Amino acid sequence: MVIGIVVNVLEDEHSKEREAQDKLDGKITIEDVSRQLDELKQMIANK
Repeated sequence: MVIGIVVNVLEDEHSKEREAQDKLDGKITIEDVSRQLDELKQMIANK
């Protein structure tokens, strides 16, 4: 049980590190896509 908790914590840390590195590398994130989609929806609604 303790091993599972440690593994989950390590996976979370690695995931956060990858996301930070992706942002530094200029890769598109889910947040970027979501923001762009919201902008497009707003543009369509304003027409």
